[in-house]
Amino acid sequence: MVVPVFNGIPGAVQAVAGTYDLFGVACPSATTCEAVGKNSSGQGVVVPIAGGTPGAVRAVAGTAVLNGVACPSATCEAVGANPPGPPNSGRGVVVPVFNGIPGAVQAVAGTYDLFGVACPSATTCQAVGGNSSQGVVATVTVQTVVSLTFDNGAISQYTLGYQQALQPHAVKATFFVNSGVMGGSNHMSWSQLSTLASAGDEIGGKTVHGTTLTTLTTPQQIDEICNDRQTLIQHGLTPSAFAYPAGAFNTTIETEVQNCGYGTARTAGSLSPAGPTYAETLPPKSFLALRAYAPSGQVTLANVESLVTGAASYGGAGPRSSSRRCAPRRWTRRTTARAPPRPGGSTSRTSTRSSAGCRARGRQAARLPARCSARSGPRRARPTPSLRPPPSPVTGRPARPPRTAGPSA
Repeated sequence: MVVPVFNGIPGAVQAVAGTYDLFGVACPSATTCEAVGKNSSGQGVVVPIAGGTPGAVRAVAGTAVLNGVACPSATCEAVGANPPGPPNSGRGVVVPVFNGIPGAVQAVAGTYDLFGVACPSATTCQAVGGNSSQGVVATVTVQTVVSLTFDNGAISQYTLGYQQALQPHAVKATFFVNSGVMGGSNHMSWSQLSTLASAGDEIGGKTVHGTTLTTLTTPQQIDEICNDRQTLIQHGLTPSAFAYPAGAFNTTIETEVQNCGYGTARTAGSLSPAGPTYAETLPPKSFLALRAYAPSGQVTLANVESLVTGAASYGGAGPRSSSRRCAPRRWTRRTTARAPPRPGGSTSRTSTRSSAGCRARGRQAARLPARCSARSGPRRARPTPSLRPPPSPVTGRPARPPRTAGPSA
């Protein structure tokens, strides 16, 4: 059930088809919230709520239940448990949620279930739950990751961008180049590209001649994409990222890019530091169509700062498209589970790490007021090992206290 509440006054109760129970809710904005729970099939679910009205229910594969959720920024963090499996295989899980869409499920070693979560800052959340014998606290750290990308291989990108800015500050970047003009007038040489790669910078493809792909026939498109990548490989480079010339592409071109050996591709446009779409979702909506910000005219420091601030403030990643590009493209989370110290013993901890997306570049951590919420409803006392109830015949986990029957899916 979803019940809108305004100034402490409940509104009309709304049943949510496709759910069995909803346990927690948090709101990343004044008009949108994210509810979590489970369905009758034994999967965790996410339900976006806009203006008090529930949206489409999304089951989260790899979870048995989601118990709580908190929203330190536009991206929320849900916690729960994974499906039952072999004995002692149960794990608490953390799931990022953006605009009602769940991301990759991360199991947290050293936990059996996670029941609630709250976020004291935009980059750190604390989840609570238990393992097979005691309560645990799991720290979830969320980072906004920024990547710098440069297009077309101009010589100034090496002499100014790399030698005077990136290299002195140990910042890495991606350089998307047109192999057909490298070594020519006003463009970097192949030895300079090799120097960039040796320094840890990424060299990506952008077709042989930089021709807008949608103006070509299918065979011409394939030649431009694949021959470009093969030329880069022949010069000792390892291109895995691609940029669409002029940001122009379609689903056919996406398939061609993938078939030529690329894992990611960046567009140009769709994002703006002024909104309404500030950043690419995390994880990205499509790795072969990474959205970007494409400013017109001169790119200034203030322009770059506004883009990064917008991406950090509203969640996700905010690529910028120009001849010098700022493109956050990877999201990294670190979750550490810590059990309370036993009398006379040391604190035990285990950690696990998850990431989705592309290669990380320079990093900018968001600092925002936290909007946090733990699982609602009464807490149950966790039994001691000797008193733990027998496993449920349905889930294989220790039986939960009886709940009031909810709507069937």
